[in-house]
Amino acid sequence: MQSLRRFAFWLTFLLSLCSLRAQEIQRIRDVVYARHDGVALTLDVYKPAKPNGAGIIKIISGGWKSSHAQINDTRWSQAGYTTFVVVHGSQSRYQVAEIVADLHRAVRFIRAHASRYGVDPGKLGVTGTSAGGHLSLMLATRGGPGDPQAADPIDRLSSAVQAAAFFYPPTDYLNWFADGDNAVGIGRLAEYAGAFGPLAATPEGREKLGRELSPVYWVNSAQPPVYIVHGDADPQVSVTQARRFFKRSGEVGAKCEVLVREGGGHGGWSEMSEDGARMKEWFDLHLLAREPARPFTFTLSSAPSTPAKKKPPANTLTPEETAEGWRLLFDGQTTAGWRGYGGAELPPKWEVRDGALSLMKYSPPGAAGGEGTGIVTTDEFTDFDCVGIGNSPSAATAESSTAWPKTSPNRTRPAWSISWWTP
Repeated sequence: MQSLRRFAFWLTFLLSLCSLRAQEIQRIRDVVYARHDGVALTLDVYKPAKPNGAGIIKIISGGWKSSHAQINDTRWSQAGYTTFVVVHGSQSRYQVAEIVADLHRAVRFIRAHASRYGVDPGKLGVTGTSAGGHLSLMLATRGGPGDPQAADPIDRLSSAVQAAAFFYPPTDYLNWFADGDNAVGIGRLAEYAGAFGPLAATPEGREKLGRELSPVYWVNSAQPPVYIVHGDADPQVSVTQARRFFKRSGEVGAKCEVLVREGGGHGGWSEMSEDGARMKEWFDLHLLAREPARPFTFTLSSAPSTPAKKKPPANTLTPEETAEGWRLLFDGQTTAGWRGYGGAELPPKWEVRDGALSLMKYSPPGAAGGEGTGIVTTDEFTDFDCVGIGNSPSAATAESSTAWPKTSPNRTRPAWSISWWTP
């Protein structure tokens, strides 16, 4: 009898584990959606435990640069949406027009394989933030039939989506902050000249590119419903971008709703999670026909924003320590404390041998902010401390840049303080 009870217990336990596993989100990595120029472009698929049959396409992009390191979002799949997180080729190797073409290919690829992932090909939404919002909005306004004569059957399919929601997307590069404020690789976007390509070198070329790459000039009555959230104090993408898009949508009878966050910048307000939940309701309405408790008004409205509390650096010095001459090697975010290096760089290589901390960093020739010598520079210190953050390693045996050195016993406070930084 006791053996039978034990068997029943373990059977129940194992079944519980299986049930928990079934509720987990499945991630399928590096699905290739396009190949060209010797490069494979990929997307990751997040399959929810209880899929609702619709799909969300999320475009990963910041300044038209895209990286697999930026993939870290299960919000949509937690809501039941099978999520396709798309990474594109980055500028300046790829120009914006080429990136847009690749993303049309991504939508067609997803539609072609929708059944494999349990998604209705007629229920696809698209989302993105900033440059990712711009690229997503290009899909929303310009998505359509493929080429019936294409050699690849995938390219014959439609790239249209059925709903769209974004945070502060650029919509009009010919009127960036004010009327006539052309930003096609000049002015406020001069640093992105390479993203627009050589055509942006002339006024005529900039005019052509500005119209081709600005969603506002492609607004049409058949486009999917669009929801935009934008801060009216955004110093990078003016809120006029959202206002222009809303105005043009109304002129052609396209469904659009804009929420302006008063005092909101380029992100960074506490209500962003609330706004994300509202976007989820937008997709629920237009992809699943689920009415929200608070109806959408399809108007331009505003609401206050609260600045999000900034996280303090992972490691800081007290005023007294600063006065005594202590310096941080890096605070978990930058390496600005070491040899003048600044910016969001990875920490230099370090190791501990014979009680001394050895810091080594390779400086590429001509690298901004560093010596630019193309050699390895080294500093050694006998007094140091190491403070862990994020996914830092625990105490380990090998004392190196992949391990966890102990605090030097020579002093009560370190001469250098190091925070492990995980990108």
